[in-house]
Amino acid sequence: MSGTTEEKFYIFTNIGKCYCIDAAKFEENKEGNLSNFLKLEENEEIIASYDNSKINEIAYVATKFGLIKKIAKSEILAIKKNKNYITLQEYDSVINVVFTNDNTEKVCMGSKNGNIVIFDGATISCTKLPSKGILGMKVDILVDEVVTMNIVNETHTQLCTITTTGYIKRTSLEEYPVTLRGTKGRLAHKYNNDNLIEIVPISNSDYICNSNVFGEIPISTIPEASRTSRGIDILKM
Repeated sequence: MSGTTEEKFYIFTNIGKCYCIDAAKFEENKEGNLSNFLKLEENEEIIASYDNSKINEIAYVATKFGLIKKIAKSEILAIKKNKNYITLQEYDSVINVVFTNDNTEKVCMGSKNGNIVIFDGATISCTKLPSKGILGMKVDILVDEVVTMNIVNETHTQLCTITTTGYIKRTSLEEYPVTLRGTKGRLAHKYNNDNLIEIVPISNSDYICNSNVFGEIPISTIPEASRTSRGIDILKM
């Protein structure tokens, strides 16, 4: 993270808590471990962090049990020190927090077992902190869980999917039609002892797929493939 001393950082964790810290305090402790600086609880992990210039109009929050929550910018900026931004049921946890400026964008959620669902973000209302989320993707929590969530806008034409063993492909978004919220979605891969780990929407003008797991991947090296195909091994590309 970087920023001026006038900035604030908003740090989101898997247990649904958001910490707000001044950039000046962060700079004073930049040599230390941020997790220790925040005095995180046992099993609490940082999943996303934004400085205040990156806090756009709407935040989408997804949990591993398939819940989705929509939060207005003003709710986040009102946090002075720390506050729960979502109420979680037992054993659930937040897997991602994504900000956007457009209420008409689509929410894309993917499960460990390889299903992907895309639904209209406008069908969800913003709620106050720390209210619960609503069902975004249906998963059998005994054998599956949501592992990734991203935002699809009108410029995106393909969806890049990546698995835990490093298989990658890009597929036309036409193979993932927008559906109602709360469904299982469609299978995105043929798996063999493998799991989905990340989905990255891409546009025709993009040259790089920015993966949180594997870093920057040239799109020209990623094969175009059907929704049910496996893709290729990124580690052998």
